[in-house]
This record gives sequence, C-alpha cells and structure tokens, in this order.
Amino acid sequence: MDNLKKLGAIIPALISQVKANASNMPLSSAPSKSLTLKEDPEGVKILANLLAQNFDIFPTYGKEPEAADNLFKAFRQQLADYPIGKIQAAFEFHRSYANKHPMPGDIVQIIERGNKPPFEPSIYTSIGKMDYDNRSAEEKRYMADYHKFFITGKF
Repeated sequence: MDNLKKLGAIIPALISQVKANASNMPLSSAPSKSLTLKEDPEGVKILANLLAQNFDIFPTYGKEPEAADNLFKAFRQQLADYPIGKIQAAFEFHRSYANKHPMPGDIVQIIERGNKPPFEPSIYTSIGKMDYDNRSAEEKRYMADYHKFFITGKF
C-alpha cells in the first residue's frame, strides 16, 4: 500500500515534468530520425552482440576467435549508413533461412531488398531456364530485381 502511495505522488510529478519539457507538436507529426550505426554507440554494441551470437551459432570452419575482431570491423564499415533496427531485422531474417554466417554484403542486400534473402545465382539460373510465360509474377520480379541490382548495383 505504501508503494502505491509513493507511485501516486511520483506519477503526477513525472507527468508535469514531461509536459514542461515537451513541445506542443503531437508525436505523430514529430520527425522520426533514425540514427545510423556510425552515429549510434548503443547500436554498435548491439551489432557486436549480434555478431557474437552468430559466431557461436553458425559453423565458422577454419576461423580463429581472433578473426571476430576483423569481422566486426568489416560489418561496422559496411553497415555504417543503416539504423540498428534494420540491421537487427536483417540478422533475424538471415538466421531464419541460412545455415552459415552472413557476410556484410548479405546483410546489406537483405536490408535493401526489404527482408528478402540475398540474390542466389542458382535461383536466377533455374528461373532463367523456364519459359517466360510459365514464370510466376514473383519469379518475374526476382529476375527483374536481379538484373537491376547487378547492372546498377542498386535495388
């Protein structure tokens, strides 16, 4: 009961403090700038944890534990312009379908493609052998995206 009384005194004070420091702009119209990894020290820590998890989960044949430092540097450099939320989602997506540790480019492709796996030449070849009229809309989209990416480097 004493805890409830304390909360009863604290909550109005917190609300007053928030109101005093807040702008009149509603949250829905407030700018939502996501920090990129290069601007986000907490995001860098999260990335390090993601890589440590993957290093433990996936087979790392022939890699020494010391290689983790260079792996971290490579990922940090490649992913510097993305917010940690997108990076985390890409790692989660990768773990849902892959059986090997991702390369930095794999995570970039997943982010750029909107949580779709990186392009696979074997899938491209398989679809390419099909008659165009027998391809599904998804297969046609895959081929178009594949061509666009490998010609322009963008999605």
